[in-house]
Amino acid sequence: MKRYYVPKIEEFHLGFECESNGVKTFIEYFNTNTLKKFISEGKYRVAHLSKEDIESEGWTWGSIQTDRHIYFKGSSVLVFLPDTNEIAITENIGGLKDVGEEKPIFYKFQGTIKNISEFRKLMVQLNIKK
Repeated sequence: MKRYYVPKIEEFHLGFECESNGVKTFIEYFNTNTLKKFISEGKYRVAHLSKEDIESEGWTWGSIQTDRHIYFKGSSVLVFLPDTNEIAITENIGGLKDVGEEKPIFYKFQGTIKNISEFRKLMVQLNIKK
């Protein structure tokens, strides 16, 4: 089941994905005063980032470890904690040297991503193609 929240005005941008009166919509233009009014009236809501959102951007589901969902894309690994919307994206930069020795990793990103719009923007910033 999807979880939703009421967005803040600062989150809106062209292309922002949200729901208005239960219908999925993308913001194409906006008047700040009208937008503030609609937000205060509860006319907009946004779905929290989900497994389906991540997979729609080309990530392949790998496994669940306790409360962590693991995804793969190329040489990148994404760890998603759905209860808090925290994600970490790593890149392996070396191989195993001895059995049991961990691979060195490079963190591309570690933080909170609230929704699919933020996730898509991050993928562009990290140059991770769909």
